[in-house]
Amino acid sequence: MSWGSGAATAIGTSRKSRRNPRPLGLVPASGVVQIALPVDAGTALQNISALAVSLEPRGGSPTGLPTGPVLYSGPVERLY
Repeated sequence: MSWGSGAATAIGTSRKSRRNPRPLGLVPASGVVQIALPVDAGTALQNISALAVSLEPRGGSPTGLPTGPVLYSGPVERLY
């Protein structure tokens, strides 16, 4: 899906105890992207309740917080 040359999509995390999401990185309009986590997934996501994708200016949010609408969101589920 293309958002135009002046837009990007970004993925971020939400915590139950935090008001503001934490950005993880930009997501390409097509293809596959891998985002490196600072530690193993079980530890990195242990307090994360949801992931969300927002529409941002090209290059990402200038504030570090979502500035555009949230396009997709969903809970983080443990499958083990």
